[in-house]
Amino acid sequence: MIEQTCIPFEQARTVVQDCDVYLVRGPGLAAKGIKVMTKSPYSHAGTIVIRHNIPVCHEINEIMGGRTVPLERLAARHSQKVDIYRPSPTHTTVAVDPVSGDMNISEWKLDRQKIIRIMKSLARRGQYGWYNLVAYAATHLPFVKWLVEYSMDDEALSKRAPHCSQAVSYAFRLGFTDLVLNTPDNLTSPGDLGRSPLLNYMFTLS
Repeated sequence: MIEQTCIPFEQARTVVQDCDVYLVRGPGLAAKGIKVMTKSPYSHAGTIVIRHNIPVCHEINEIMGGRTVPLERLAARHSQKVDIYRPSPTHTTVAVDPVSGDMNISEWKLDRQKIIRIMKSLARRGQYGWYNLVAYAATHLPFVKWLVEYSMDDEALSKRAPHCSQAVSYAFRLGFTDLVLNTPDNLTSPGDLGRSPLLNYMFTLS
C-alpha cells in the first residue's frame, strides 16, 4: 500500500503534466464491485491534459461515456480519493535474435502528443465498454472463468467501445509501450495500472 501524500488542488495544478494518469478510489456500489473483483483500491482511470494552463481529464465514464472534464471538478467530488501517477519518460527492452543470437536493445520514448490525441478521440466516442467490462468480470467468476478462453488480442479495442482503464492502456501502448505486460487492453483494470512499474505515484488530490 502506498503512503499517501495529499496536496490541495491549487498546488497540484502547477505540478501535473500532460499524460499524467489519475486513478480514483470511488465510493459507489459499482466502484466497490470493481475494487473487489480486481483486488485493488481503484475503480476508475483516466489521463490528464493541460489546456490553457488548466488541467482537464480525458476519461470513459460508465454513465456519461467518453468525456472531457476539469480535474478540479474531479478533485472536489472525490477529495483524497484521486491519486496522480506519472509515466516514466523512457522504457528500455532487451530482445535476443533467435537466429544470430545477437542482443538488441530498444528504447521507447513517451509520445505525449500521440497519447493525448488517442485519449481525446476515445473521449469523443460517447460510449462505455460494458461488453469488455463484463468479459473481464467473467474471467474472475468461479467455474465460469474455467470456460472462458484468455485472449491476448490487444486489437479488441477497435471492435468495441473501451472501458476506462482499457482506453488508458490502449493509448499508452500506441504512444509509448505496454504498461501492463501479458495483459490485453480490454482486461486491464485500474488496479493493474496502479501496479505498473512504468507509472510512478506522485500525490493524492485533496
